[in-house]
Amino acid sequence: MTDAQDGPTRGVDAGSPVGEDQLSWIELSRSAMEHNVRLVREVIGPEVRLMAVVKANAYGHGAATVGRWLLNAGADCLGVVSFGEARELRAAGIKVPIHVLGYIPPGRADEAVRYDLRPVVFSLDFVRALEVVGERASRTVDVTVKVETGMNRHGLAGDRLDEVMAFLAGARFVRAVGLATHFARSDEEDPQPTLAQMERMNAAIARFRERGHGLTLCHAANSAATLLYPETHLDMVRCGLALYGLHPSPETCERFTKGELKPALEFKTRIVDQRTVQAGEAVSYGGTWRAERPTRIAVLPVGYADGYRRDLSNKAHVLVRGQRAPILGRVCMNLSMVDVSAIPGAAKGDAVTLISSDPESGATVDDLARHLGTINYEVVSGLAEPLERFLVP
Repeated sequence: MTDAQDGPTRGVDAGSPVGEDQLSWIELSRSAMEHNVRLVREVIGPEVRLMAVVKANAYGHGAATVGRWLLNAGADCLGVVSFGEARELRAAGIKVPIHVLGYIPPGRADEAVRYDLRPVVFSLDFVRALEVVGERASRTVDVTVKVETGMNRHGLAGDRLDEVMAFLAGARFVRAVGLATHFARSDEEDPQPTLAQMERMNAAIARFRERGHGLTLCHAANSAATLLYPETHLDMVRCGLALYGLHPSPETCERFTKGELKPALEFKTRIVDQRTVQAGEAVSYGGTWRAERPTRIAVLPVGYADGYRRDLSNKAHVLVRGQRAPILGRVCMNLSMVDVSAIPGAAKGDAVTLISSDPESGATVDDLARHLGTINYEVVSGLAEPLERFLVP
């Protein structure tokens, strides 16, 4: 990851933090992320903690770079899905609590302790492994126990939950600091499934507090629940997509009325070649687009290997000098072609915006998701890790 402050601002695009030799990159707005953190903080209030979820390379935004900035902006801790993601954040020098929301094999319990992670547990085998490692290291390991309330993915219920909590009640080196659950339908219009899950969660919290467990860090709310359901906030909320300025669903966007999220990400590249295609000639693999008249084509060094999906072929457009340039033919692994016939002055070296933060551009993350028939999560999390990320104002 590269911080824009490390280098000068120059290049064809006056707003770009990179030089003309940078072919493709991602820009991340500090002010947008700071705004989103502040908005979420206003929603949850001062007593509720904020976990910034940076799994999947921070939903394509760049985990280490974005993680640091979200912490600077007011997040309390970070959340990831795997041990490997947590280890990379520690290697980047991040010291705050890191909650691992996904599965960690029991054989890696020693590494979880060594890197001072906060596992979310849903396996008695793993809890037992943590107790052995904790005793060996003379350290108490704080864990959160995942409760099944309706997602039917990871999570414990019934006898399995009682068994884990009973073991933790007698453990000397592993301590349950909270319970967690995950909502299956909090981004939908109907609130009842979410509220039903929350009732089960509250019942579990009450039951185990009555049994003497000091559960002080319970959490359930994802981005949608954080924005829409104050009764789900508990001791901490887990926000990912909202902190990057994206709504989990159109229904969430319509129902949230307390402010406006600001998209933080823009994906850019440069024109590396131009040519004129004559009437009747085809462009790219399979000849799926054929010119009806002489057409000026710009070649972009971006394709599906970079996360600009092949299914955008002949559907999407990019922005060249602020104007729309349609994708022509199939998006290739490393190249795409666009029509710049109607854009006077378009030239080799021009900055091109593939994903824009401007809601009027027709090239936002949500616009691309509609073209692809998918969700915005998939669009951003699919952006290739080798792309350089730059923080911009």
